[in-house]
Amino acid sequence: MIERRDEQLRHTAQAIHEGIGQRLAAANAQLQALEPLLEGGPDAARERFRDARALVVQVLGELRDLAQALRPSLLEDFGYVPALRWYLRQLGERSGVSLSLEIEGSDIRMPFEIESALFRATEEMLGSLVRWQEAGPLRVRYRRDPETVQVEIAGPSSEPVNLVAVRERLRPFGGAVRVTSAPDAPTVIAVEVPAPIN
Repeated sequence: MIERRDEQLRHTAQAIHEGIGQRLAAANAQLQALEPLLEGGPDAARERFRDARALVVQVLGELRDLAQALRPSLLEDFGYVPALRWYLRQLGERSGVSLSLEIEGSDIRMPFEIESALFRATEEMLGSLVRWQEAGPLRVRYRRDPETVQVEIAGPSSEPVNLVAVRERLRPFGGAVRVTSAPDAPTVIAVEVPAPIN
């Protein structure tokens, strides 16, 4: 089911990029070519034209963000760590929550199936924590040793995360999830996946 959903997301992202996105880009190019023809024309017409073009540019940006969220090209092209950096930046801008990232060990790529599962699991954990976040930052730590990859998320939130979804994502790859919390200490959600460096 997870594989089928990922494949559907890939097709949807591709359709957005190659269909709607390209047509909007073409419309924007046409508007850009028309702009010099309005010079010297009525102020109201030029203002409405600029508003229309700004709206097209805004929608293009939103479509690019949506396509990236559905199927991050960074994940396919460069791997988990660059995709995670991008996701944290986007999530921080949208939510206003302070998100930091620490990298320990090698960031050498894993098999794409593991990277994809780990990325979606990370999205699930961070998305849940940010939705319930009331105050304080979240710290993400990525650690790679010769045998495993570990991702830890630490923060003050004690709200539940859908660990069932996270476990199901990682189970085919032998992944494990643990949660630790204590009074006056950050809650830490950690996942670990075997990923030997050959």
